[in-house]
Amino acid sequence: MTNSSGTGHINASTSADAGFTLIELVIALAIMILVTAVAMPALDRARNNTALDRAAAAIIAELDGARTTALRTNAPQEIVLNLARAGLATAQPSTFTFRPDGSGQGGPLTLASGTRRITIALDPLTGLARHHASP
Repeated sequence: MTNSSGTGHINASTSADAGFTLIELVIALAIMILVTAVAMPALDRARNNTALDRAAAAIIAELDGARTTALRTNAPQEIVLNLARAGLATAQPSTFTFRPDGSGQGGPLTLASGTRRITIALDPLTGLARHHASP
């Protein structure tokens, strides 16, 4: 069997078969919408977790800086954090005090976003800030 061009090959597709049907496009669009709907909560949680981690890192850096200043200047340093206004904690303001020998007192401070919590506490002997995250 030959086609009209005489090459011996039959072209099985016609111009009507060359695209996607409306049903195929609607199904593809529905799948994309479903995947997006499932992924959005996970992306929101990831963004909130990142913001909470950054806030904890910034607080620990401030506490470490105050401890270093107390050691360097041989004078006590105090930091008062009021995170309720930032929406990260619900407790009253937390006060952290660092002595010239490097020791410290204060906390613990718990940061919260959704169900995730990060607790920041000082080691009383060394004054070093540590954090612990819970899911």
